[in-house]
Amino acid sequence: MKINIKEKIKKGKAFTLIELAVVIAIIAILMAFVLPAIGNAVERAKKGSAENAMKQFAKAYLLYRQDKGDFPADATTANLEAFATLLAREEYLNDPNFYILSVDSIPKPIRKTILDGQALVDKTATTSEAFPAPKKFSIEVIVGLSESCPENTTPIAYTRGLEGSFWNGDAVFGAKGGYIAFLDGQVKWFADISGKLMKADMTAVASNIMDAIPSGARILKSDNTVTNKP
Repeated sequence: MKINIKEKIKKGKAFTLIELAVVIAIIAILMAFVLPAIGNAVERAKKGSAENAMKQFAKAYLLYRQDKGDFPADATTANLEAFATLLAREEYLNDPNFYILSVDSIPKPIRKTILDGQALVDKTATTSEAFPAPKKFSIEVIVGLSESCPENTTPIAYTRGLEGSFWNGDAVFGAKGGYIAFLDGQVKWFADISGKLMKADMTAVASNIMDAIPSGARILKSDNTVTNKP
């Protein structure tokens, strides 16, 4: 027996223009509620990922200081790539993704490790393949900190773009803010720095992150250069 499909389809009345307009309006209202919620969830996920990465970085940084003292002021801390190689060679942190965050728009690492197996064995060989050219990082790192630095207010690393004002045209989180890792291992989000940090000498509040960095410290910059804090 042959079934006529068309006969099986129930016919209904078509929507009027007014009914269509009402449906579209309802959908638009629902989207107005849903889209910001989705956007906020994505933003929180990005921030959470960056915060966790900086916490792991801070842990490796502090373990090195605990085991070996301050970082040497030589070729091993000549720039951020050399610093990353030092931590990898000493087997504290061998993953480039802690230096180039997933939330960042710059090219991501093309290798899973900073040093290959042989380099870790002989502790002399280095590789630059972990970081794409041009060398650029999501964080800036501070070394050359004395034992007398207050742990809960002294930065050891921060996301790119926090120097001076947040927005330098190239900040990881744009003008929204950024993360700072401190000498006690805490990682905090700052939507503004002015008045939220103490100066390195603890005499007054800082107006920018540079005020919180002690004199004589070295800043390993995100562009792979180094700046000495006067």
